[in-house]
Amino acid sequence: MRVHFWTLRDVADVADWDPDGNPGIHLDGFGHSFLEPYARLRDHSDVIRATIGATAPRGTHVLVASLDEVRGWRSRPLVRTNVHLAAAVLRCPRLVIVRNDLPPRIAAPSPTSVEVVPNRASVLDPARQVPVRPLPQRGLRPRDAARADRIEVMALKAMQANVPEWVTEPGFTRGLARAGVTLRVDTEVDPTAWPDFTDVDLALCVRRHHRDIDADRAYGRKPATKLVNAWCAGAIPLAARESGYLEVGHDARDTIFVDGPEDVLEAARTLVADRALAERVRTEGRRRAEEFAAHAVMAEWERLLSDVPPRTRLTVAPHLVVMSGRAVRAVPRRIRRALSSRPQASG
Repeated sequence: MRVHFWTLRDVADVADWDPDGNPGIHLDGFGHSFLEPYARLRDHSDVIRATIGATAPRGTHVLVASLDEVRGWRSRPLVRTNVHLAAAVLRCPRLVIVRNDLPPRIAAPSPTSVEVVPNRASVLDPARQVPVRPLPQRGLRPRDAARADRIEVMALKAMQANVPEWVTEPGFTRGLARAGVTLRVDTEVDPTAWPDFTDVDLALCVRRHHRDIDADRAYGRKPATKLVNAWCAGAIPLAARESGYLEVGHDARDTIFVDGPEDVLEAARTLVADRALAERVRTEGRRRAEEFAAHAVMAEWERLLSDVPPRTRLTVAPHLVVMSGRAVRAVPRRIRRALSSRPQASG
């Protein structure tokens, strides 16, 4: 079957992109949740023939579009984008939208057949929304097997803005040092360090709770990528109790769940003292990593795309009117007035 990843963006560098051969590009959410699935399906699927661009080839069965592109973080539709998408949907009425972690107030286009969301907690409309496991970060450099059972280095891989304040407080780092553990914080300042787990024994999967957002609701939309990365790289994850992590992790089996700095210090002391426990958690994590390997996640994509319910063009047409109408209403009133008052050419 033919699946077209619809986008108006310049995708010239995606045409022959190998995510594993060149993992250092397209590192944002759009690249991870939209461009990478396209590239992997294009190169490795025996079921799906994947294409990408603004125009879907004749005979396309399913369109896939990113809500990041269709709406961004705006409640109103993007005019040019929605008009072009409406025309594409008229030719191929099976539309899959990749939501990523955008908030529920940002609605998917009305003719959407299936909406891909990052975890079960994000599902508000079970008839249309489907959670799909996240792909691990590309280019991970796994923990060196020669480290054996050592518990000496803890790393947090995060954007600077998401590093909790307590992580860098002297009391916390001194507490880790007394347990024989050194903390390393890898941020976007050095992108080469982000995928490097070669000397990481413990992976800290936590984030700052910003006062200006509802942390429980916002973080509940996040995929469990940090936890999955820890498993795939061979590190023991110490994870906050966010919905995405709780959905896939099992406490003291493949994950150590923590509620704050004191929990993290206690977990570090326990793992240093109980190497048998540490090895059991690490071993189970390696087993869980197989569930999130790229080929396993893409098999889930194949099943989803092969089972998109059809919409007849008669049922799609009213939705297109709604999409186009909303797009036109989003044009500033003064521009619409100027266009409507433009003199008509005589025939």
